[in-house]
Amino acid sequence: MTATGATSNHDANYGTSFVYRGNPTTASGLNGADSVYTAFDSAGVPTSAADANGHSVSISTGPSTNYSLPSTISPNGNGSMASSASYASSWAPAMLTGPNGDSGNTTYDSYGRPYQTTIPDGAVTAYTYTYYNPVAHTGANTQTATVDGRWQTTTLDGFGRTIQVQKGNGSTVVSTVQTQYAPCACSPLGKMSAVSQP
Repeated sequence: MTATGATSNHDANYGTSFVYRGNPTTASGLNGADSVYTAFDSAGVPTSAADANGHSVSISTGPSTNYSLPSTISPNGNGSMASSASYASSWAPAMLTGPNGDSGNTTYDSYGRPYQTTIPDGAVTAYTYTYYNPVAHTGANTQTATVDGRWQTTTLDGFGRTIQVQKGNGSTVVSTVQTQYAPCACSPLGKMSAVSQP
């Protein structure tokens, strides 16, 4: 189908009949029976998918993302079972709403990192971050998620690998798991060599 209102970067000379675009229209399992068929619009965005067992989803896009990301997904063409999504200006998922009206949302900080998430039951998770200061040789690269006083802090090394995960409640550390890495010829960053018990 033609992409209504799609990105202006799309060349209208290459429509849905242009089969060299590279969009995978059929994916089959090893036995050839578990096939999934996908249709795309002229901008290369999926519009529907179906499997060999009669299950299908239809996908619509919207103007908020210049018709480039899914806004509504309907299973088996049933609009009453549709789920919808909206996005932040960075196109990161901002709100997801299920068919029964339950919704969750995520806000982001100025660096595009999750700042706060709210799930359908109302629980709010806040995220904070710290960084190692190479000049002062202080601090650490951490990511902390906190909900109702319970928290989990993940410490990363300079390569972004997890080296420690701590969980706690208030000021009490409940568990600590540490990870070590060793050199590996097949991986420039090395591979996990040891993990402690909580």
